[in-house]
Amino acid sequence: MKKLSEVKKHELESYITELNDAAAKIETHLSETNDKIVDLNDAIQKYNNVLKNVKDMQTEVTEQMDEYVDGKKEEWIETEEGAEYEEWRENWKSFDPHPLDLIDDVNVDETRHANELDELGDSP
Repeated sequence: MKKLSEVKKHELESYITELNDAAAKIETHLSETNDKIVDLNDAIQKYNNVLKNVKDMQTEVTEQMDEYVDGKKEEWIETEEGAEYEEWRENWKSFDPHPLDLIDDVNVDETRHANELDELGDSP
């Protein structure tokens, strides 16, 4: 074959057009999605800031609990009330909120196939 037939040439042109149209939609949706990711990351950052405040409060509370227990006699610690308090204190100490990870932008490999097809040409 010396060159593409007219049918194949039109078919190729149609595919190139379809690929370009689809690539444009991909770019539009990627842009919209990445804009949403920026908003999502803002919300995640706010959430993480609150977690930091919670962690700071946790440190203060557990230090006060430690001081309270240090002021008690050994006999109190061995009572039911002391055991309940110790369990409560350990629950506060073991609370370990991990911050949420920020989300990376979404990327798609280059949508250059239409250009590559067009460069192939219909004849040598």
